[in-house]
Amino acid sequence: MAENLPLDGGDPMTGNLNMGNNKIINLKPPATKDNAASKEDVDTEISKVGGSNNSLPIDGSKPMERNLNMDGFEIANLLTDTTEDLSATNVLYVADLTTSLTASLNKKINESHISGSTNKKKSFSIPYGRCQRVYK
Repeated sequence: MAENLPLDGGDPMTGNLNMGNNKIINLKPPATKDNAASKEDVDTEISKVGGSNNSLPIDGSKPMERNLNMDGFEIANLLTDTTEDLSATNVLYVADLTTSLTASLNKKINESHISGSTNKKKSFSIPYGRCQRVYK
């Protein structure tokens, strides 16, 4: 076997090629998945799938610009920020809140003697997040 790599590429490499901090330049666009690719070719492919400036960082540093189409998939592990009125919520939080509000409302109704058989009504309020709902 020769000590040097032939320019025609006829002999395969038998070890790693140390570029010594030099660049590989003038690459043809890759034709198969095992071909080397230039930065330009990679950037072009990333931009086709919405990468780079068109992507959404997972750290929340960039806001959404359009609606998110979940295409039938679910959003899982959604946390609810009860201090933020525009925060998304999850089904468990809504179910717990509904149960709590129903129990509070029923307790207030029983305490104020409001029922369908009497006209005696008293107004009352139930705390709801950062606001208050008043019932009469």
